[in-house]
Order: sequence, then structure tokens, then C-alpha cells
Amino acid sequence: MNNPFKNHFFPKVLVFICICGLLSCSSPSPKVEIIASKFEDKVLQQIADFQDARNTGDLLIFMTDENPKYRAAAALAFGSVQDSLALPQLYELLGDESVEVKISAAYAIGQTKDTTASSALINAIEMTENSEVLKAELEALGKVTTSEDLIFFETFKPSDSTSKSGLAWGIYRAGLRGKFNEVTISKAADLLSTSNSNSTRLGASHFFGRVRNLNISGAREQLEKTLKSDPHAEVRMGIAIGLRNINDQSKLIPLLLEVINNSDYRVRINAINALSIDIFDLIKEDIARSLNDENVNVGITAASYLGKSENVQWLYDLAKSQENWRIRYTLLNAAYDLADGEVANEIQSTFLQSFESSQNGYEKAWIVRGLSKKISSTEFLASQAFNSANARVIRSYAIQGLGQLRRHEEFSADWENTYAEIFKRAMMSGDLVMVFVSSAIFQNPDFNYKSYFPDTDWMTETRNNLDPIEDWEIIHRIDETIAFFIDEEIEEVEQVHHPIDWEYFYTFPPNQQVVIKTSKGDIIIQMKFDQAPSSATNFLKLAAEGFYDSIYFHRVVPNFVVQGGCPRGDGWGGVNYAIRSEIGPSRYKTGSVGMASSGKDTEGTQWFITHSPAPHLNGGYSIFAEVVEGMDIVNSIEVGDKIISVRPIE
Repeated sequence: MNNPFKNHFFPKVLVFICICGLLSCSSPSPKVEIIASKFEDKVLQQIADFQDARNTGDLLIFMTDENPKYRAAAALAFGSVQDSLALPQLYELLGDESVEVKISAAYAIGQTKDTTASSALINAIEMTENSEVLKAELEALGKVTTSEDLIFFETFKPSDSTSKSGLAWGIYRAGLRGKFNEVTISKAADLLSTSNSNSTRLGASHFFGRVRNLNISGAREQLEKTLKSDPHAEVRMGIAIGLRNINDQSKLIPLLLEVINNSDYRVRINAINALSIDIFDLIKEDIARSLNDENVNVGITAASYLGKSENVQWLYDLAKSQENWRIRYTLLNAAYDLADGEVANEIQSTFLQSFESSQNGYEKAWIVRGLSKKISSTEFLASQAFNSANARVIRSYAIQGLGQLRRHEEFSADWENTYAEIFKRAMMSGDLVMVFVSSAIFQNPDFNYKSYFPDTDWMTETRNNLDPIEDWEIIHRIDETIAFFIDEEIEEVEQVHHPIDWEYFYTFPPNQQVVIKTSKGDIIIQMKFDQAPSSATNFLKLAAEGFYDSIYFHRVVPNFVVQGGCPRGDGWGGVNYAIRSEIGPSRYKTGSVGMASSGKDTEGTQWFITHSPAPHLNGGYSIFAEVVEGMDIVNSIEVGDKIISVRPIE
């Protein structure tokens, strides 16, 4: 990859030297400013390495360093490490003379989610004068507060806009953990007033949108006002989804219809997601019109709601009229799940005909998923699971469908031998998904597959034919299954983690931009190297190798994320190593680019872009870039759209 930034260290200003005789320059070249990385400071780089290695002991040493910059960095590192052993030192830093240190310490304390920390945070809040520090402490308190400590939120009186924002996000965080009462609900409603900042209103709106089982009767007037008149679409989004907490939506039909026709497609999606099944018959025709919305994600959301219908023929007829395959199969799957007799046979026939005629691997995979609802599809699913000519996503959906049918409550013993042989064949294939699905079935004690396979030699043979480095996950899963069959314990194996590649890191400026070329158009993102050095470096290293070229967006959740980066195309793929989570106080906004994971410190190749603010991801997933151009492209991405290439802009 050609990159103009080859040096390991960047000067803040690139100086051009002109030599025109001995005394003068003619037509001097303009100076080009290059932003320097904070990690040119080798101590900060060392702290980042200790964070990446989860080295609590060495990080604690830096928390007493005379340089506040290092104390702050070490404290913030525990936002990722999340070791409660650091709490005593973090408590001390709440009284530090540096504002940056206090903010970092408060964030790290909240990240531990240790409820014993609530009293220390309350004590600090009562002595804090700086509003930025107060904001960080209030949100951290929400992450650790107990039901008894809710009284602090009830009585706290913010003195300015910044502390109001902290209160809103603190109440939101407490609410996510089920800590709320009538007073905090009322306070959150008051914070929705348009006299408050966007940040304050956004936090309050997500409290109503994300927290379940709220009694919002006392706040209903303010919620309706916000929904109709708030100038910020992202605030209206939170309130729209919060309508699901209204017990009797029948009295709000006019309001619901107004919101469903909102100018921002994301508000329309949230409004549909909030609809109760109790008003289905009153609103189904209006929602059916949303199937043809200009944004396909609204149509997909509408199809999911309409799929709750119990009228099989209506769903079937509605499905047949849809052009978009995701909308069509969302409806058809719902109809097939309910159907029996001739109607079920007819829908199955429709599925099979569509499967044969389609050239879209993801459409075929969705058909396979739909057929996975009936045991009569067993032969078809097995044929597709082991058809090497199929795209991997089809094979993966097929074996997962068979696993689903084996667990079905109506599974008949007549199929037992057939399914035992299917899953044995799947295990022997050595394919990641095949092995994971079959091993989960074999290890289910209710199925008693030990009696079918008294010896495990075939498992051992399969295991020994795999690559111990490339296939370590598969090998470990087979070992688990063998141990289960012979009643032995097995030690957990920790995935190999890559340290930060600093040499490669320094070939880019911290504000490097990258173009993601897709079949829908270009998306330009700006990297956040100083915020997530390991994630950003790993992403661009894979991009330089062409890892992301010609793979697909395999997952799209309306008004949440588009996700790509899986080389298999089914969401199971990656590399044979993991990188550490890099979790800081940055927030998931519209267009944030984050690392997908299956748990802390399991990131690899897959990444996602958010359609809208997703504060429930804050503090849980690494953010390594943000979209600076092309959000319209992000909003148009569908499952199966191709990533043509990912390249840095030079």
C-alpha cells in the first residue's frame, strides 16, 4: 500500500527548506500541518500497552505519577481493563487536582459496575464544583447505583446545562439496570424541555426509549409534546420507541399515525417498533402501506410487525405482492410458521421455487431460514447444508435450521437416527459453523447422543486433521464434545491476542480518512487512532491486505447498524486471533464505526456503523472511526450489498 506517511514519528509542522542561492527563497511552498499522535509520548504508548495486556499492577504505578497526563491515561485504561482491584486508587483520583484525571477516574469507576462504588461517587459529587467532572461522576453513578441510592438522583439539583446533561445520562444508566421510580421518571420528563441542551434531552429520551416497564402515565403529556415538536430527530426517536410503555395505545392512534409518517425514517422505524399487538387490527392497514416506504428499512420493520398477524392467508397474499426480498420473506416466514395442511404445502412450494430461481445467496439463505420452521424440510435443509456449491451463508443457515428443528417441541423420535447422522457428518466436515452447531446438539443431555456414538474415535480423527493454529476454535469445540461424551473435564482455552502494532500505527496520521467503496456508493470514515490504536491499526492492516475486498454487509438491523467484515459472509468468520476491547468515554452517535464482538476482548475483523445514536453500546464496544461523508449510503445499505474495497485516502 502506498502511504505518504512513512516515518515513525510525525512532526507537528512539516517544514519545507528552500535553497535559492545562499540568502533567499523564491515562491516559498506552503506549510502543511500534520497532526501529531499523542502516542509519540513513549510513556503514553507504554500505558496503552499495559492496558492492552490487562496489566493492572503496572497501570496502578502510573496512577501515582507526578504527571497528571499519565495519571489520567492510567485511570482511563481501567475503562477497558475493568478491574475492581483498582477501585481504591480510582477513589483517590476523584480528589485529584487535575480535571482530566477526575473525569477519567469517574469513568473507570462506572465501568467496573461495582455497586460498592456508589457511596464514593456520591461523596465526590457533593464536593465537586467543576461541571464537566460532575457530569462524568453522575453518569458513572448511574452505572453502579443501588435502589437505596436512587434518592440521590431524586434530590440532586443541577446548577447548569452540563450538570443537567450528567443527571439525564445518570438517570438513563440507572434505568438500564432497572433502577428507577416515579420521581426519577418525573425528573427525566422535565429534562425533555426544549430549554435544555440536545445532550440532556437525548439522555432523557433514551431513558424513556430504552428502559422497559416504565409507568409513564405521569409523563405522558411531556412525551407527546416532545414527540410532536422537539427540533432534534434523534430526541424524537427515543420518545417514539418509548411509546411501547403505554398500556392502552388505542387512545393514541392519531398520534401514532402522525409519528409513523414522520419526516425522519428512523423515527418512523421506532414508532412501528413501539406498536402493541393489542391495536393490530386498528392499525394494520396503515402499517401495510409502510411496506412501500422510500427507505427499505421502514418496510422491513413494518413487515416484522405485520408478521404478528394470525391470518395466514392475508400474510401470504401480502408477501406475494412485495418486490423487496427481505420484506417478502419476513412476511412469508411468518405465514409459514402458522400454516398447516394445503396452505403450508403451497408456501413451501413457493419457497422452493424461489430458491431455485434466485441468484442472490442472501435471499436463498433467508428462504432456508424460513423453511427451518417445519420438520418436513429436513431433507432439503440437509442437502443444502452439505452442498459445497452453495455460498457459505446458505450452508450455515441450513445447518442452523436443522439445529433449530432438532430442538423443536414437536420433534419426533422417528427422525432421531436421521438427525444423529446429519450432525455427525457436520462435525466431521471441520467447518466452523457445522462443528459449533453439531457440538451444541451433541452436548445437550436431553438428547442422549452418547448412546448413539459409544466411541469417539471419529471425533478424534476429525480433530487431528485440523490445523492447530488456524482451526483452534473448532478443535476446542470438538475437545469439549469428546470430554462430554467420556465424562471428563476440559480446561478453557484463551484466544490468542495480538499486541498493538506500533510500527504500522506510525505509518498513518491520527486523523487518517478511509474510503469504503460499496455497491451502493462510497462511505468516508475518519479513523480514531489515538482513541483506539489497536482497533484502528488492525482494521487498516486487514484493509491493506485486501481482506475486506469483495465481501458483503451480512447484517442490517433497521435504525441500529449495518455490519460487515465477515470473510465467510454469515457472521461467523474472522481471523485466528483477537484484539483487546478499547473502551473509552466516546459515545455511539449517528455514523460511529465500532468493532463487533462476541464479548469483551474478542474483537477481530467485523465492524459496524450505527444509523443513529446507540447509547446502550457506550462503554461496551470499541469505537475506532466515524463517518464524515456518505451517511445516505449507510442508510441505504441492505443485507448482501457488497464492500468493493477499503482503502486509506492518501
